Amino acid sequence: PEVYTLHHSRDFSFKLQYYVSDCLGVKYVGYIMAAFSIVDSLVAYISGQLGKKIGHVPIICFGAVLSGFLFLYLLMWKREADELVLFMVPCLFGVADAIWITQMNTVYGILFFTDQEAAFSNFRLWISAGFTITFAYSNAVTMPTKLTVLGALLIGGVFLYVVVEILSKKKSKTEMKTIQ
Repeated sequence: PEVYTLHHSRDFSFKLQYYVSDCLGVKYVGYIMAAFSIVDSLVAYISGQLGKKIGHVPIICFGAVLSGFLFLYLLMWKREADELVLFMVPCLFGVADAIWITQMNTVYGILFFTDQEAAFSNFRLWISAGFTITFAYSNAVTMPTKLTVLGALLIGGVFLYVVVEILSKKKSKTEMKTIQ
């Protein structure tokens, strides 16, 4: 999931430029970024609180499904000046972004309880690496290619997340048997 997260945030600005600037003009970019940021902030708080009640797994699953839907929608969408769509899609990306960031921090905190400093440093390292990689290839590939790469990273990240959850559950059960 961190591989997906590291590409997701940086690539959002390129998606915004590609879709909004061409359809509505540059004057709307700031408003749409503000809407994205407000939704991202609110959902970060809500998903954190919700995670305490229902756990992080269902929230991450929702974030994965939402992200996948958004990538498919953008791949199929014909760019047009529809203000509602051009505000709703970034807001939904704000929901997905908030879920990924808050819940991945939760997962890291749980998995690396005894070595959190190294774990969170590693997490931030990979996010920064993603910014750099995305910036490096941003002008060399088309938006559909970028969306396809992000979709592949999403699928790979979710698969690896499931593997980590399964291994974590097995380890917990083994430790519980040892204690008894």
